[in-house]
Amino acid sequence: MTRSSVGGATYVSARPLVIGQDVERTVRAADLQNPAQNQMPAKFQLQRTLPGVSGSCLWYSAAVVRNEGNYAGALEQYYHRYPALQTVDAVDRQKRQGKCAI
Repeated sequence: MTRSSVGGATYVSARPLVIGQDVERTVRAADLQNPAQNQMPAKFQLQRTLPGVSGSCLWYSAAVVRNEGNYAGALEQYYHRYPALQTVDAVDRQKRQGKCAI
């Protein structure tokens, strides 16, 4: 395996760095700097300020779906307000308007 540094983060074989987050532990553990809240804000802030980090992988999805510790609510309201993937309806609408090259 080759190692290189891109954008301040170290990659193995030029693959992007994705941070894994345990949803249940994140919402159950107090933030070290602000014990009145969970660790979610600090983790997202750190992840987004580290150069070269491409995103996160949330474990496990059932905890997000059941909105453990308001995790899904915070994702929708603060961290992922806009969907990364467009719905089929949105793509179809853009095609009809001549705005989509797909």
